Amino acid sequence: MELDDLARFGRLHPLVLHFPIGLLLGALVLEALATRGKVARGALALYLWLAAGSAVLAASSGWILAHEDGYGGETLERHERLGIALAIAAVVAALLHDPRGRVGVRLGLYRSALVVACVLLVPAGHLGSTLTHGTDWLDGPRERPARKVEPPALDAGVAAQPVEGTRGADAAPEPVEDAAPDTYATEIAPLLATYCTSCHGAQKRKGGLRLDSPEALLAGGDSGPVLVPGDPAASLFLARARLPLEHEDHMPPEGKPQPSAEDLALLEAWVAAGAPFGSPSRGAADEEQAGTSAPSEPVRGAAAEPAPPPSVPAPPAEALAALAAAFVHAEPLEPGRPELRVDVAAVARTFGDAEVAALLVPLAPFVAELSLARSAIRDAALRTLVVCTALRRLDLRATAVTSAGLGALARLPALEELNLAQTRLDEGAVEVLLALPGLRRLNLWEAGLAPEALARLRARAGLELVTGDEPLAEVLASEGELAFTSERPLPGAESVPVELRPVNATCPVSGSPVNPKYALVHSGAAGTRVVGFCCPNCPKEFWADPARFEAKLP
Repeated sequence: MELDDLARFGRLHPLVLHFPIGLLLGALVLEALATRGKVARGALALYLWLAAGSAVLAASSGWILAHEDGYGGETLERHERLGIALAIAAVVAALLHDPRGRVGVRLGLYRSALVVACVLLVPAGHLGSTLTHGTDWLDGPRERPARKVEPPALDAGVAAQPVEGTRGADAAPEPVEDAAPDTYATEIAPLLATYCTSCHGAQKRKGGLRLDSPEALLAGGDSGPVLVPGDPAASLFLARARLPLEHEDHMPPEGKPQPSAEDLALLEAWVAAGAPFGSPSRGAADEEQAGTSAPSEPVRGAAAEPAPPPSVPAPPAEALAALAAAFVHAEPLEPGRPELRVDVAAVARTFGDAEVAALLVPLAPFVAELSLARSAIRDAALRTLVVCTALRRLDLRATAVTSAGLGALARLPALEELNLAQTRLDEGAVEVLLALPGLRRLNLWEAGLAPEALARLRARAGLELVTGDEPLAEVLASEGELAFTSERPLPGAESVPVELRPVNATCPVSGSPVNPKYALVHSGAAGTRVVGFCCPNCPKEFWADPARFEAKLP
């Protein structure tokens, strides 16, 4: 049996494991009835052998399945040992059963073995369900407490509020605020434990992946990394959870408890914030964020200066939460800065003009890079985007915007890069694009513009134009044509002394080129000469009748 066949046999375990459960418990009931003479023991014997056979099948397939990658741990080992013991007890019961029901030691041993097999069903089945559903599966479904999703602030500068009044020499120091809560420990880890670790934990590691610790999350599995801090779209564990339920790659699998939209929004906000696995004390963070250093000793007799307010506010938490709830990706361009990169790729087909107004306008001062590629927006969305005065890069690839709508972009003073690839523009777009004051890079690949229109845009100084029809670079130098000749000696001939080189270039036996490794000294009518051959077999044939081949020598 090949390895693939063994693997398929092991995968039968979840199917066949239920047969011995029903058959053994049924055999116990039939034994009680047979003792009272209500059931023929001949029929019971067949039933016992069916139970024993199914128990052996379940134990052997489970043993093979347990040796696949992704399984391990003490729970699995105990389940495996109990399953094997159960199969042995079932076989012993079938062997000891006497169809004639004679009273004696054999009858007692048979009944004991049957009872032991039935008793072992309980711990073996419990451990099997623990491997499949987790350690707390017997508790049943539990409602998770409602949670307000608070994405971590993207601005590192959160200044402390100024304290009213001043502190004199005898003023008591302000109490230190408690440390900020650890989002991973209080929110993320319980989520993963509820939906993921039954298949990706210590006992069961499907795909070589564990999600029960920070180290395991960062290590990934057989498919590579599953968590990319700061990039929810590239984090595989989150991307699979967002797939449609009927998709074959959706996780958790269909039939298992599924995370709610609130749960997924929390996970996305945590990943977008850099997937922190702990949090520093609030005091230390405030000092670093405010850009001030607290003195080790309070200055006596002098008033404490309040912390200066931040020069740039942080993006509104409610607006960020609304983006996360709508499955729109947002992340800071740089740590500690409020500028955002926003990408609607996950919901592009349903993201239109209304969504631009509802979700992006509240964040208008902070959006520096925006990708609306392949979305459902039209010209109305471009008129809405004029409030995004910090917008530097805008991707409108494969959208339905027109030349008329592009005129609104002239009111974006910071716009430097614009992608209009795969749009349908007309000649009127040229004047609009030339009027954009800060534009430095423009992509018009397959945008529908004629070569004459593209030539006008190329003539603008300082504008890099990408159209896909750029001429090939000039060839500065090339290698000359290779020439192959037979003037050089064959490999190995250089090391052969002149007096030992063959007089012939062609093997007299086969007519193939001579290999200098195969040569012999021959004395014939033309004198003593070195004769070369193509292979080690030709000299033998030459020696058998030299006169036959001498005419072929020079």
